[in-house]
Amino acid sequence: MIQFVGFIGAIAYVLSGFSQALLSIKNGHSRGVSRGCAFLTIMGAVLSLIYAFPRGDIVLILNFSSTLII
Repeated sequence: MIQFVGFIGAIAYVLSGFSQALLSIKNGHSRGVSRGCAFLTIMGAVLSLIYAFPRGDIVLILNFSSTLII
């Protein structure tokens, strides 16, 4: 089950970057960030933290925690 959560978190990160790239191409600029991108980034970080904590992976914990703080 916990691997599934990590997998979903990783997919959210990929989709957030992909959706932002498509929006930038469509608009011809990269000003602003879409709500969908922000939501998927936060969801990805939270789910990835849920995945990383039981494993004790300090690198992932620090990475995703800093993403949420920023």
